[in-house]
Amino acid sequence: MDPITSTITITSQLLVSVLNDSMISVAEGAAVKICLMLNGVGGVIGVNVSYSICGNTSDYSGLAPSGNIGFTTDVSCITLTITNDSIIGNNRSINIQFGSVTGATLSPNNNTIEINIMDNTDVSVSINSSVTVYDNSSSVELCATLSNDNITFDGDSPTLSATTEGNATSDVDYSLVSMDVIPNVPGCGSVSILNNGTVRGDRLLTINWTLMSLPQISGDRISLDTELTDINIIDTDCKC
Repeated sequence: MDPITSTITITSQLLVSVLNDSMISVAEGAAVKICLMLNGVGGVIGVNVSYSICGNTSDYSGLAPSGNIGFTTDVSCITLTITNDSIIGNNRSINIQFGSVTGATLSPNNNTIEINIMDNTDVSVSINSSVTVYDNSSSVELCATLSNDNITFDGDSPTLSATTEGNATSDVDYSLVSMDVIPNVPGCGSVSILNNGTVRGDRLLTINWTLMSLPQISGDRISLDTELTDINIIDTDCKC
């Protein structure tokens, strides 16, 4: 009697797993390395994993927006570098999603990596700290400058708002069109200087500044170097 024979086929049982945590937080300028590992029975030849990148920013380099990751050993990695820019804005995020796999099976866990980019750009604001004007001047200009001229804001610029004190009287010695004296930083605003023709003596107008940062400027990445401005108003009316 002929012996009974049978054929046993051993199929590949490779499983691709993502080694990184599902959420990563990095600063601008950082390099992020994402690694995949093969586990199980089978060879690495011909194993490919597709990926795609999406999110609310394109501030990265070193990696195409989509592509395939091949294996030559049991671990394969990709690296992208976060752009280190001079823009102050909200923190951004990038999602790397792993999709179809050739020659293996993708683990159902941790298929998407979210990279949170922490904006590390900061700047300080300076304004004139003391100004002397005559009361027959029409106005005095006050300007806000940044500690770094290369800094820009993602979205609307912050505003410098004012509260006043001193012995100068509003609508008699001076006038403010708006309490937002400097509506855009960096930039300038003005205070109207009034003269009603009476002898009042020299007066002092002190402006206390408040930096009104908008929602895209999170944290303390913009600071105020000048807290107040003294405007010394010299009386030009005849005292004789």
